[in-house]
Amino acid sequence: MKIKDLVFAAIFTSLLCIAAPICIPVGPVPLSLTTFVVFVSGAVLGAKKASLSILVYILLGIAGLPVFSGFSGGLQRIISPLGGFIISYIPCVLTVAYFTKDAIKIRGYIFAMSCAALVCYLIGTLWFAMFTNLEFFDAVLICVLPFVIADILKIISAAVISSKLKPFLKGLNKEL
Repeated sequence: MKIKDLVFAAIFTSLLCIAAPICIPVGPVPLSLTTFVVFVSGAVLGAKKASLSILVYILLGIAGLPVFSGFSGGLQRIISPLGGFIISYIPCVLTVAYFTKDAIKIRGYIFAMSCAALVCYLIGTLWFAMFTNLEFFDAVLICVLPFVIADILKIISAAVISSKLKPFLKGLNKEL
């Protein structure tokens, strides 16, 4: 990886560290802009750089920095009922990167980010159900339903921004 690639990955790690802690509690699962940043990073950075960005973010949180929702950090956050959502960011970013590799139109980005949201919901909800001993469908009522409208708005916004930012960054990449 070139230095410019590491810089782009670091920028998105920083954006995650800024967006994730600021959240609105919606029951036991908070609403934040983390998935928005995950979606955009997957679309504009690609699989390798975006995965690195997410991994560094998770490691910073595990190290104890307050970068997770509600300004929390530490390994205990990963091994809590909400840890599955954090872990899901890696397959989410890979999903977005895979489906947007050749995307030109916004609907391609929306499809990719919708698939990634489903991955996040599935992993996070299964993890939550396992830790809380809830039935899967009861966990869906807590972990998915309250967030669908907000996530649709995040997906549309991230798709629009990504479809404009990706060509710009490609052009910038050629100049550097």
